[in-house]
Amino acid sequence: KKALKAGKSLTKFVTLPLLALGVAAVKATADLEMQQAAFETMLGSAEKATKMLKDLRAFAAATPFQLSDLTRSTQTLLQFGVAAEEVLPIVKNLGDIAQGNSQRFASLSLAFGQMRSAGRLMGQDLLQMINAGFNPLQEIAKQTGKSMAVLREEMAAGAISADMVTEAFAAATEEGGRFFGGMERASTTLNGLMSTLADSITEIGRSFGVILLPAIKGIV
Repeated sequence: KKALKAGKSLTKFVTLPLLALGVAAVKATADLEMQQAAFETMLGSAEKATKMLKDLRAFAAATPFQLSDLTRSTQTLLQFGVAAEEVLPIVKNLGDIAQGNSQRFASLSLAFGQMRSAGRLMGQDLLQMINAGFNPLQEIAKQTGKSMAVLREEMAAGAISADMVTEAFAAATEEGGRFFGGMERASTTLNGLMSTLADSITEIGRSFGVILLPAIKGIV
């Protein structure tokens, strides 16, 4: 009876948690493998895809965003035609403006991608950006000295280019800008610390998953 009781305890408190850890590790590694494949398709190079993921993993380790947030944003921007070499600086700008909030980050990424694809700022994209916490026309007004009314008229006429909006995002997040260091401040909050911890645990899991995945793929 004592042996059976001990066996049940081992199953409950040792075996099941280890199995759960194994499943989580394999899933995290399998997800990374899928992301690698997606980036290879988008970038046309396994080497470029590996470097992109390496940079994003380092980014995730130092910010409140998890790797899944960053890969979705990056893929969104790439799908809308943003050049690979521009992506990481833009992701940083969007992250600072979102101030660690993953929902605002996703919304800004989509709106920015749509705007870049169109080549100019349109009313719908502006509204999405404002709802996510940033009005690029205010930054452009500060840079040009033009009134908001004039800039809205220019936008309606298609005169607010994608480059102007990109520069507005960069200006708002550089030193002295309103959103400078937004991610850094968010990373010190409890939610930011928990997010970083979760991503660190997932990274540890991937180190196990790298070992387990080939064997599991062979069985499948």
